[in-house]
Formats: sequence, C-alpha cells, structure tokens
Amino acid sequence: MTETAFDRLPPHDIEAEQCALGAAMLSPDAASILVEELREDDFLRPAHQTIHTAIVTVLENNGQVNAVTVRTELERRRLEMEQGNASRESLPDGVYLHSLIERVPIVGSMGFYVKRLRALRNLRALVYAGPRIAQIGWGNAAEDVDHALEMANKVLDEATHVATKSTAASVADLITPFLEQLESGEKRSGLSTGWVDVDSLLSGLRPGQLITIGARPGMGKTAAMANLAHHVGVKLRLPVFVGTLEMSTEEFMGRIVAHDAKVDLKRLLEPELLTDDDWDRLRRSHSRLAEAGTLVIDDEPGMGVGHVRGALRSMRRSGRPAALAVIDYLQLMQSPARVESRQVEVSQFSRSLKLMAKEFALPVVVGSQLNRAVEQRADKKPTMADLRESGSLEQDSDVVALLYRPDAYDPESPRAGEIDLIVDKNRSGPKGTITLAFQGRYSRVADMAKAEWSPTGGLS
Repeated sequence: MTETAFDRLPPHDIEAEQCALGAAMLSPDAASILVEELREDDFLRPAHQTIHTAIVTVLENNGQVNAVTVRTELERRRLEMEQGNASRESLPDGVYLHSLIERVPIVGSMGFYVKRLRALRNLRALVYAGPRIAQIGWGNAAEDVDHALEMANKVLDEATHVATKSTAASVADLITPFLEQLESGEKRSGLSTGWVDVDSLLSGLRPGQLITIGARPGMGKTAAMANLAHHVGVKLRLPVFVGTLEMSTEEFMGRIVAHDAKVDLKRLLEPELLTDDDWDRLRRSHSRLAEAGTLVIDDEPGMGVGHVRGALRSMRRSGRPAALAVIDYLQLMQSPARVESRQVEVSQFSRSLKLMAKEFALPVVVGSQLNRAVEQRADKKPTMADLRESGSLEQDSDVVALLYRPDAYDPESPRAGEIDLIVDKNRSGPKGTITLAFQGRYSRVADMAKAEWSPTGGLS
C-alpha cells in the first residue's frame, strides 16, 4: 500500500531515520547495530531505504561504512539503474549523506533510534492492516466468521511481526550445537506431565507434538487431562490453554479444585455436604489456584481449530505464550465449512491441530472418544484401531495414549483403583503400558507408589 492511499502520512519520524543512518556512517558499532536490528521497511522515506540497503551491502562486502563507501555504493547502483533505464529519483547524493552525518547529536544514541523506528514501523503496519481486515469483513459471509477471524488474526500477527523469524536452518549450523548438547550430557526432556513413569517413557511432551488421549466415556479421560493442565499451569506455573467442549468452565473447574484440594467432587456439587476439614482444604487450595493466572479455560460451544488458534495468538500477543494446549475433546469440535462426512471433518481437525502444534511450538493434547466395538470384545483393553472417526488421527498424532480401568467393567476386580495408560504409538520412543492410581472421587490420576512399566515394540 502506498502513501497516496492515505490523507496523511502514516506514523513516522524522519529525523530519527536521518540520525540512525548518519550514526551508522560515523561509527562501526552503530553500523553493525543498524544492519542487525533494522530492516529496509523500518524507514518510511524511499531515499532512506536506499541508503540502508547501501550500508548493508558495504558491510556484507567487508567494507568500512562511511560517507565515501556508501556514496560509492550508491554510484554503482546509479550506473546499474541508468543502464536499465530505471528511475533515479530515490538515489540520494553525497551532499545528502554528509547532511545526515551533521544531524547526529550523539553517536551512542543508536539504541534509541532503533527502538523508535521499530515502534513506528509496527504502527505503520497496523495502519496498513486496517483496510485488509476491513476487506476480510466485507468479503466473507456470516457462516464463515471463524475463517474470517482466523484470517484477520493472521493479518494482525503479520502486522506486529509476531512470526517473522525464519525457522529454516542449515545442517552446518545445527550440527555443532547438537553435538555440544550430547557432550554436555544434558537430558533432552520435554514438558513434564506430572507422572514420573509417563515422563520417563515419553521423555516429556515436546513442542510441536500432537498427543491424543483416547478413552471410552467414564474411563477418566477428562480427569487425566485436567490433572495434566493443573500440573503444568499450577505446579510448574506455565501458561496453559484448556478448551473444554464437553463441560462448562464451572464443571471443569470442579475437577481442578477437587484434584488440587483433595475434596470429594460430589460434595463440591452439593456444598451442604462439605465438612470443616473440606473447607480448610479449599482455603489452602484457593491460595494456590489464585496464583494460576496463566491457566486459561475456554468453554466456547462447538469451538473449532480457528477459535483455539485465535486464543493462542492472543496469549502470545499478551507476552505469555502457551506452553501447553489441552482440548477435551476432538469429536465435539465444529467447523463452519461443509464437508462430505464427519470422518473427513475430524481428519481435518487432527491435521490442523498438528500444524497448530508446530506453528506455536507447543505440545497439543487432545481427547478422543473410542468406538463402541471395544465394549463387545472379551478383552476390553483398547487399541488405536478403536479411535472413533479416526481418519488421519493415528497418522497425525505423535503419541497415542489409551486409558483403561479394569474396575469400570468389573467392580470386583483385584485391580480396582488402577488405570492403565497404554502408549500405543510413540513416534520418538518405545511403546508401553503404565499403571497409575485412579481416585475418581477426587478427580485424580496419580503415580502408583511403585508403578512399573515395560517398554514394548520399537519406534512407531
């Protein structure tokens, strides 16, 4: 978008632009800062953009930046433009370069100029983003509001340069730090789940991973996911986003409080049953949970991936990017787009969640229902094949963990109070079954006193 599209110039400070360029031609340190910290579009005036490019070229050619070397580079460019019959209007001359140097009050103020020009660049980006967002609003139907909001959020992210750094790196750049980390003996563990043996098997949850937790209704899926969110958000004090589609925020909070305070969930639903000991536990829990400002719970009905992505962008813009996203559960998500079947739609969700995990560099844990077929088998232990409307869910997930409680089918089972977490897929390690303690009344899934697991199979 050009300046003529506005009745007035967008936010700028020509004097700061002049001083930054002049300081770069006076001091090698200032020149290095300018090249490292400022880009061409940090300058509004075209002539200043050209000078910035000339300074970058001089430094890249191992030259010393001063009025003479910059003028020489500008002359070289002028000759190229003349040979190509291009316009010469934006190319400044030596007189203007010296005027820039004379305007510099203090060479050591380069840091101020950088901060000032960056701020103005971001304000200009917002000005330019306004018409683009308005066009999105005018050009989309009401049924596509989620898609429109996602596009608008993307425009805002681009405007504020949230995601401008390239993620690409060469093997030559990566090999040395990789080997140095190996030599240091530092364990490359991910985000702790709060369950010792699960962390040992999975090496924690890694950024970019999609972790699927599958279970039949009433098996403890929501309790396990609430416990995970509590551990990361309350104990580790890291930002967590929880999307609860099955329960309201109040209901999900009941699981969080029951887990944290060790108070019977039924008594939380019927406060007249609470004992004095319960209230003492709740008061202690309140002091802990009152500090969990980064554990965010969203119960938007029928939320889609676009809604979750928007919430994560909002957390990132606030300066507290999420370390974990938990979504309970996949089959309840909705999309404004029309698809040929529910299976195709769920498959699109799983792929989008995997891409979202990579985009925001965080683990995404999503709950999934299992098919009824598991109920009809003699052996009730679930497998990946039992994932409901799975589509590409098995393929997209880095980890698939299935929950199984023997006493859910046989109340007299000698394993009453136990829950198996069956890791049926682990892209980065072995598969295995881990036995945890299930305390349903407290909505708790905890480590066994002496839990044991045996890795089976190879990498999947």
